[in-house]
Order: sequence, then structure tokens, then C-alpha cells
Amino acid sequence: MDSMKRRLSGEVASSVRFADVQRKRAPPPQQTKLLQQLPGGVAVGKPPQKTLTSQSIVFGLLAAWSLVQGLTHMPGTPDTVPGFQLALATAASVYFFRENKKVKLGMLWVGVLYCIIT
Repeated sequence: MDSMKRRLSGEVASSVRFADVQRKRAPPPQQTKLLQQLPGGVAVGKPPQKTLTSQSIVFGLLAAWSLVQGLTHMPGTPDTVPGFQLALATAASVYFFRENKKVKLGMLWVGVLYCIIT
């Protein structure tokens, strides 16, 4: 019991290994090699706060609008897909992606149309 108290308080030497502590493994060399070969590389990071705030507001408003439209749906009327909201969300996604990545607009619309068609 005494060893458990020491372990919980953090007094255990770093050379001691416990069964519930996972080892940190390095990624396989093939994986890092493949990631380095991708065009443009792979980078994950937190967007700036201004960008994060504006995107959250836009998509939050679109989600609220879609929910309100669904809640106010009259019984007996045909069910409709919130197509206008989806179109606005797609356009906003393309705009934000273009602003953040500085990608040409034509290539983005080709990608959007490809996703819609398939």
C-alpha cells in the first residue's frame, strides 16, 4: 500500500516501469518517408483565433438556421432538404479554404463539383 501512495504522489523513480504506462513509440520509417513525399508536405496546426471565430460563427448560424427550419416544419407538407443552407455552407467552405491556403478558385470548384457528382 505504501508503494501505491508513493506512486500516486509522484515519488517513484523514472526507471520503474508499470504495466499501465504505455511506451511512446516512434512512427515507422516508411510512414515518415511517405509523408515527406506528399506534395506540399503535411502540417497540422491551430488556425489563428480570428479565423477560428469567424468560421465558428458562420457554421453555427447555418446550423441554427437549419435546425429552426426543421423544428418549424408543418406536418403534412413534403419534407425538403435544406439545399440553400448546404449551398451556403459549401460556398463558405470554399471561401475559407481559399483564404487560408491561397488556392486558386477554379481548382476548388473543380474539386467541389467532383465531390457533388460522385
